[in-house]
Amino acid sequence: MIKAKLDHKKDICEIDVRGKFSEITNEAASIVENIYQVLDEPFKSLYRAALIKAIEEGELFKKEVSNGN
Repeated sequence: MIKAKLDHKKDICEIDVRGKFSEITNEAASIVENIYQVLDEPFKSLYRAALIKAIEEGELFKKEVSNGN
């Protein structure tokens, strides 16, 4: 389960995630796909390009850094 609470006045976003990793991954992928489906061109192309760029540059899926522990 993914719950998000946005407060634009305070510039706060709180996200609560619970469940198995596979369930959370599927829900996140579904959210991304649902956003894509409601967009019109050229926004679909822009959204897709932004997602690909974010993944390639490590902004969306960051590599974990080991601190030696």
